[in-house]
Amino acid sequence: MFKAFFSILTFILANNLFVKNSLADSFEVTTDILHFDYQEFDTSGNLLDKEIGFIPGIGFKYTSLYKRTGITAFVSIHDGQIDYLGNTQNGLPHNTKTNERLIKSGILLTSRKHPSFPARLLFSVAYQFWDRDILSKNNVYGLHERYSWYEYSLGLNFKQDIENNNYYWANTSALLIYKPEILVFLNSKNETLKIGENIGLRLQAGKSWIMNNKNTLSISITSEFFEFGRSNTIYINDFFGTPAFITEPESKTFHNSIDISYIFNF
Repeated sequence: MFKAFFSILTFILANNLFVKNSLADSFEVTTDILHFDYQEFDTSGNLLDKEIGFIPGIGFKYTSLYKRTGITAFVSIHDGQIDYLGNTQNGLPHNTKTNERLIKSGILLTSRKHPSFPARLLFSVAYQFWDRDILSKNNVYGLHERYSWYEYSLGLNFKQDIENNNYYWANTSALLIYKPEILVFLNSKNETLKIGENIGLRLQAGKSWIMNNKNTLSISITSEFFEFGRSNTIYINDFFGTPAFITEPESKTFHNSIDISYIFNF
């Protein structure tokens, strides 16, 4: 289903890119600093561990405006190392570092603006990949996991009228985290856990400066929040040398970033 959906949207975008005299295209490059805050909780709601820190990132967008409807293909990557503050399996305090890599790609549709409605509709579908490598320290084994999920979003885009070649804008979107799963890397063999689906929210606000017909600069802030539900439980014969039942706990993710973008209009 999802492969077909992506194929259809990709076909639409590719088809529009080659239709002459009907498009206004732009290419956007964004650099940002992401404040990453991930927290896990036990069944009673008590904090088990958290990973927190700043991660640099870069993103690219290609947008075609076809009959005043925007079709955007996008990809972004964040890569860095942050702090892990938690406990061992025995409940002892344990602090270390975690290597984080987040990759996101997808397609965004932005509706044309209706005269009687102050905002444009936003709909996107994306695939996300998060590589989480908790490092070994002080004779405590680390753990390498790879998360993946689909994200659907539905929202609104508000844009101020242009004054003196600049304008303010804001986006708000509801998120659906769909079919999340974790690949756990173990010595004997890798195992997959199914995480609970959940919802989230994303808010963006910024200001853009039109330098000329070809070039625009933009500065914005982005905040998003989403949750993963508790996973299924599986039995493993060799979990760092001993048999064990493993479960991924419920978690909450808070992302905040400052973004600087350059847009080139063809």
